[in-house]
Amino acid sequence: MKTENNIPHPDHGTTSVDAVTFYDDLWANTNRVDQHHKCRILAIERALAKLSKKNANAQHILELGSGSGIVAAVLARYGTVTGVDQSSVGVEISKKNISSGTFVVGT
Repeated sequence: MKTENNIPHPDHGTTSVDAVTFYDDLWANTNRVDQHHKCRILAIERALAKLSKKNANAQHILELGSGSGIVAAVLARYGTVTGVDQSSVGVEISKKNISSGTFVVGT
C-alpha cells in the first residue's frame, strides 16, 4: 500500500486503507444522501439553473469524483453527464442507476 494514497478507515480495523478500497467499500454499502451531498447538490443546482437561463442548449457536464452517482443523478436533469471515479464499484452503481450518463473508472 502506498502511504500517500492511504486514508483512515476505522471499519477495517487498521489505521488506513488505500483510497480505492475505501471508496469501493463505501459505495457498495451505502446509498444514502448525507448532509454533504445535500449541500453540494443545492450549490450545483443553483449554478446550473443560472447557466440554463443563459444557454438554452443542452449542457455537457463532467463530474470528477462521481462516486455512486448521487450527484450525477441531479446533474442529468440539466444535460448529458459523464462521471469519472477511481472506484469501479461506484462506476457500476452509477451505470445501473443513470442510464443516460457515461461513467468510467479513472484517476
